[in-house]
Amino acid sequence: MSRNAAPPADRRPWWALIGPAVAAIVGLFLITAAYGTEHFSAPGVGSGLVPPMTRDLGMSYHAFSAAVTVAYVVAAVVLLPAGLLLGGRFPTAVVVPAIGAMIVGDLLTAFAQGTGMITVGRVLCGAGAGAAVGATAALVLRLRNGRGVAAAAIAAAGCLVLVVGPFVDQAMAESLSWRWTFLIAEPPLLAALAAGAIAGIMLLLRRRPAQARPYQPPYAPPYRPPYPPQGPPPGA
Repeated sequence: MSRNAAPPADRRPWWALIGPAVAAIVGLFLITAAYGTEHFSAPGVGSGLVPPMTRDLGMSYHAFSAAVTVAYVVAAVVLLPAGLLLGGRFPTAVVVPAIGAMIVGDLLTAFAQGTGMITVGRVLCGAGAGAAVGATAALVLRLRNGRGVAAAAIAAAGCLVLVVGPFVDQAMAESLSWRWTFLIAEPPLLAALAAGAIAGIMLLLRRRPAQARPYQPPYAPPYRPPYPPQGPPPGA
């Protein structure tokens, strides 16, 4: 057994990883999903990205970076160690509140009308994403088998959503609104919340010890008293 592997009695089944893994992948998507792909270029000014929400909310690029990116990443970095340390031993206690914070934060961002509301939403969402990523890593280390395959699959999905996030945001901004980029993250987050809660219930039931029988026979089969008889003779 490797030094980082969990002891056999403390390993987790594969289905305990579904909720936190989906939340972690959505959390990675939300890092880059706010940027879009539209560029500007002006003589003497240079060029750069024009995130769709900056035009709608009248935000400068510096305000956007602080409220949307820095707040999210800092909150995720702060909560990631907690998820890594506690997510393996107490997955439900970490994963369910983390996904709940992501759901609330993502909705605040989607319906934000100013920088303050976006900042609060991104802090909540980033904190939940950091805890979910840490819990996912902890649970991968505690899987009974297939740790390498699970880690590779989650890492590949995470890299993919980081790349496609800006394109999704730009497509949503041009067809509907940039707000739909965050609203489409709600269904997988709700599914992850349900998966995490169900996994927690199943883990709790698996830990519950078997109850003793209400009646135990006084003698082992074939239920005959020991010979010679023990105790005082009849009538004494």
